[in-house]
Amino acid sequence: MEHKLLRMSFEEINPFVRFVQIINISKNSFPHWIKSYDCRLFYVQKGNGIIYIEDKEYYVSPGDLVLWQPNAPYHMEPDINNQTFTMITSNFDFTRNYAHILYPQPPERIESYDPDNLNEIIQFTNFNFLNQHIYIKNMHHLESFLLEMVKEFKTQKNYYNLRLNGLMLSVIGYIARSYVLPSQYSTTTSINLIIEYIHNNYMNDITNTNIGEALNFHPNYINKLMVLNTGNSLHQYLLNYRISKAIELIESTSDSIADIAFQVGFKDISHFSKYFKKKTGRIPRAFRRH
Repeated sequence: MEHKLLRMSFEEINPFVRFVQIINISKNSFPHWIKSYDCRLFYVQKGNGIIYIEDKEYYVSPGDLVLWQPNAPYHMEPDINNQTFTMITSNFDFTRNYAHILYPQPPERIESYDPDNLNEIIQFTNFNFLNQHIYIKNMHHLESFLLEMVKEFKTQKNYYNLRLNGLMLSVIGYIARSYVLPSQYSTTTSINLIIEYIHNNYMNDITNTNIGEALNFHPNYINKLMVLNTGNSLHQYLLNYRISKAIELIESTSDSIADIAFQVGFKDISHFSKYFKKKTGRIPRAFRRH
């Protein structure tokens, strides 16, 4: 198998994606331990499960990502509280040396596995973490990339391979960044990025979707973080922040109440007045100092 070993730097990665799909794992999905002939990436979308790779056990939940290279025996199953769990999975190589193999060779049971048939095993000279199994929690911000990969593979429009390989390169880049800068996507950092976005854009239309697009977070992840860290949904937090900015303008400018309502992002003066009174217990004009 030594002839399949390729030494390269992280910067030389030029991935080739062979397959992407969403799968449901049940108790009977993996009756035996198996090995794959190319790299495998699994991202948990729903439910909880256990992924066994060699002598490691990874208890996975939504947002968790696991990646490993060929020739590693693996097995997986739902945890005791789930009948199934759902994952986005991809078969890929770190290089395009075997791009002529368009479809993945099915994984095989350990006793039937032929290591001479695997594509390649990469030994990275400057990013050792990729030479081992990768297990990262809370990678929700990658879900939009992976779902786009599923869509590209399913529709196979013109140049879909370029899109697939480019998206995979982005995913690998984010994985590397999470190792080099472990706090980059910690919960604290993520909520700070979301709140900073709101504070900079409160006067515009803001939704889970456009924040997700700006920060590469999944929309559902955004609302979950907001509730856990602020006690308010995104919509509630945004309205409250707009009211606080409106109070600042009412106290410090002579602009009309209607103009201020529009400046802070309200589209309807009646809605602004009702929410203002509900939030502060007073009408907007009561905050005017002159």
